[in-house]
Amino acid sequence: MTASADMVDVIVDELNELNLPCMAAALDGLYHSERFLEADAATLISEIVDAEYQKKAAKRLVYRLQKAKLSGCPQELSSCTDSKEREYMPYGITQTLSSLDFIRSGLSVCILGPSDCGKTYFAKALGIDACRCFKVC
Repeated sequence: MTASADMVDVIVDELNELNLPCMAAALDGLYHSERFLEADAATLISEIVDAEYQKKAAKRLVYRLQKAKLSGCPQELSSCTDSKEREYMPYGITQTLSSLDFIRSGLSVCILGPSDCGKTYFAKALGIDACRCFKVC
């Protein structure tokens, strides 16, 4: 084992001890790949940190969805498009609301329409997207 391999093993052990197992696994995997010697330092660091970040972000989203009582909801804003069955008015409102700028501005949204027109679906889809960016309750 080379000095470099020893150092990587020590760093992997330290990352595991710091409870950063995704970073440890990413470093170990990168070190044993051909890309390790070809990639620049910033790329290596980015890939190692991204592994842990993705895990934490996914965990945070699951928590937020649970807190908002939206766990397991399959609704997606991309499905909220005008069709023969449904028309969202005014035109383009789904794209406007999907930016979530109304939340940043402290505004509320009121969704109105007849029974079975997709109000709940749209509200849940909007809530799920909001959980990706904002704390919820």
